[in-house]
Amino acid sequence: MGDLKILAFIGAREGSKGLLGKNIKEIHQRPLIAWTIEAALKAKCINKVIVSTDCEEIVKIAKKEGAQVPFLRPKHFATDEASSNQALQHCLQWVKENTKEEYDYVIMLQPTSPLRTAEHIEQAFQHYFKERSSPSDTLVSVVKVPEKIAWLMQANQQGHVEFCFQQSNLLNLQRQNNKTYYLPNGAIYIAPAKFENEINFYTDKTIFFEMDEKDSIDIDTLADFIAAETRLKQIFS
Repeated sequence: MGDLKILAFIGAREGSKGLLGKNIKEIHQRPLIAWTIEAALKAKCINKVIVSTDCEEIVKIAKKEGAQVPFLRPKHFATDEASSNQALQHCLQWVKENTKEEYDYVIMLQPTSPLRTAEHIEQAFQHYFKERSSPSDTLVSVVKVPEKIAWLMQANQQGHVEFCFQQSNLLNLQRQNNKTYYLPNGAIYIAPAKFENEINFYTDKTIFFEMDEKDSIDIDTLADFIAAETRLKQIFS
């Protein structure tokens, strides 16, 4: 793995539906995005860290923290409808056309995961190469959800309650409780950088990297922000 070129991509647009200005909001005395930039720069597997943003204030913070911001993200890649994958594809294309650099793998790190560390990134990268079965495999970080998820219900077309996992009786439901379910936690995504089409991290060849619940806070709301700040205070107290 020593000869591989790895690009870290941090997407941080100005707009946010859940928590206004969250990417630059101060959390434990630092802008939120600073925690992710620091983790990326400390990860030994990463060669370059690029922040893609449409916000001049984020540009200033990112450069001050040591990341590269070689372009402003085009507005059509910074709307609520635009995906992170589209912004990532734009970044890879820009780098290839303007610097002639090509990378073997890209690691996407969302700035809303301040508890993800350089150690997590390195462990995920090692896990990826240990577990993958083909060069096109991808990786996403996940967190285990409580076993009670097996009791999850939804309303059917008649307005009646039904189990989401299609259990036929309570005995079957109890067996479902023994299964383990996961949710993506938004912290780490890994994929080959040379996709023919838009990069897709979720395929039938996606490996999961499990992280602890306490490190998996993904900030979308004020409650998430408070929980993450509380955890950071515990770590650094």
